[in-house]
Amino acid sequence: MTRNDQLLNRLRKIGYGSGDLEIRVGAARAAIQDERSRFSASDAGRIWNWYVRQLAADIGLERHRLARSAHKPARPGKPTPAPLLTLLTNLWPRILDLQENE
Repeated sequence: MTRNDQLLNRLRKIGYGSGDLEIRVGAARAAIQDERSRFSASDAGRIWNWYVRQLAADIGLERHRLARSAHKPARPGKPTPAPLLTLLTNLWPRILDLQENE
């Protein structure tokens, strides 16, 4: 499993977690910012900005997938996608704000 997949899984757990939406959005944003330390100092800004744009695209695809599945009846024992969809919808515009000035 890639680091990006691990991050998306963390975001899913936060999305389905309990608590106020703003608290969950803050936790998701902090999880993304924690990834910043993975990149070396020399190319960090450029690589980080690419990573943030890629993550925004991945979250956009996840939102689209969840929106389609929201129209289907929920399977027994599976949570509805509404909490995660709400989190990703609120998080998505804030992700690009995490880019650094080059």
